[in-house]
Amino acid sequence: MIFPRVSVIIPVYKPEIEVFEKLKETLRKQTVPVEIIEKWNNPEAVSMNLGIKEAHGDIIIILAQDCIPENKFWVEKMIKPLKNPKTAAVVSDLLLPEFYWRKRPFLVRMFTINDLKLRKPLMNLSSCAYRKKDLEKINYINENISEIDLDFYFKIQKLGIIERGK
Repeated sequence: MIFPRVSVIIPVYKPEIEVFEKLKETLRKQTVPVEIIEKWNNPEAVSMNLGIKEAHGDIIIILAQDCIPENKFWVEKMIKPLKNPKTAAVVSDLLLPEFYWRKRPFLVRMFTINDLKLRKPLMNLSSCAYRKKDLEKINYINENISEIDLDFYFKIQKLGIIERGK
């Protein structure tokens, strides 16, 4: 099977090394080969935009430094909906394994108990796939506002359907 070129952009700032290494290891084992681009120590939107501009892939996946793909088919499932020209973005579900949650300080766990439930965000820049040309068309991610997810959602939805990565 022929796949489009895929670049995974990872904005990185003070990562938990064990989780970050597991993320990269899982990406290297995907059924679809990926270009991994790490952008360190910038504001999140700046790192994302720098990575997008550097990427060689036709498909861009933005993945947070603490989001580990579920299995070796994750990228394949994420890019499949983009075969439909009406699809503008593909959003992944999020689930934090309990053993990672338990490593957090007690007070942080109290405020993040909902992280243990499967989350199905409407739009979330931390685990989504897009066509690079669409990101260029909307002039990337706005670096000058604090609500980058919401602003980006309104811009990308004008280009087409937002699908779930299954």
